[in-house]
Amino acid sequence: MNETANNESSDWDKWILENQAKWLLYARQQTRSEEDAQDILQEAVLSVWKDLQKQALPLLPHPGTVFATIRFRAINLARGRDRREQREQNYMYLEHITYIDHSDRHNDDREVLLSALKTLSKEQTEVITLKIWGELTFQQIADICQCSINTIAARYRLGLIKLQKKLKNLKK
Repeated sequence: MNETANNESSDWDKWILENQAKWLLYARQQTRSEEDAQDILQEAVLSVWKDLQKQALPLLPHPGTVFATIRFRAINLARGRDRREQREQNYMYLEHITYIDHSDRHNDDREVLLSALKTLSKEQTEVITLKIWGELTFQQIADICQCSINTIAARYRLGLIKLQKKLKNLKK
């Protein structure tokens, strides 16, 4: 390694040491855990370093560049987690019912009901599950599903009508 590269590496190391406490503090404020803050900080510094390498610039970036990258990455992390949690919540109730069903194979009515539930739309199944098994109000379900209470009530009513028809046909 030549002396110029050593100086650049040394400058980079100093720059990180001088700023890492400030960056970590900011990352902690932007994330939900210490581990996330450390990961975000590491990713941000690495991203800034890679951008510098692409541009072949020997200068150190302004520390604000890392702050901006931390913020951007923290927002993306939170959005991704929120989407994943919402997906998991949407399916959790029906999977729980199916799991309970496996412990009680002797209950034919439960088998018929679960079979009928599977014929409904995902939205109708979700609302019926949250209303009946979750014992939630329409307002609480509307908040969870992020739609109007009228939409929730309509999904519930139409879902019950479909269930009733399906159950009548299955019992014949």
